[in-house]
Amino acid sequence: MATVSNPEMTYTISDFIKEGKASDETSYPNFSVIRNTPNGKFVDDNILNLYIDELKKICFRIPVENITVSEKARYRYSPDIIAYDFYGSTQLDFIVLICNGIIDPKEFDFEFRYLYMPSPELLPQFLSDVLSSENTYIKQGSN
Repeated sequence: MATVSNPEMTYTISDFIKEGKASDETSYPNFSVIRNTPNGKFVDDNILNLYIDELKKICFRIPVENITVSEKARYRYSPDIIAYDFYGSTQLDFIVLICNGIIDPKEFDFEFRYLYMPSPELLPQFLSDVLSSENTYIKQGSN
């Protein structure tokens, strides 16, 4: 079994899936400052946008040319499915989008050169550290 640990090496999607899943109940709203207005609630900011440079440092780069036709068919427009296969949670689809500079799942079409995926080993601690550092800001901003 391949060990996914060196961001400078080339990996395949299968390498990541073999590593196992780091189950996590983290979701987009947990990292968002949500504003209440007379017209309803909306996301004012997502904290991970402030940490994109740090997040990219724990990402592995998968050349799109190394992604099989069947993998492209499975994951096209479905960052939630790739998040489940990599991390054990569909709720982490927003991480996949952020790491690849994508806003809408309809843009997740493999028309980019590399797929950037955070290390399944490092992501849970990274997210925990960000939440610990920014929890007060998230709560204050959401009031």
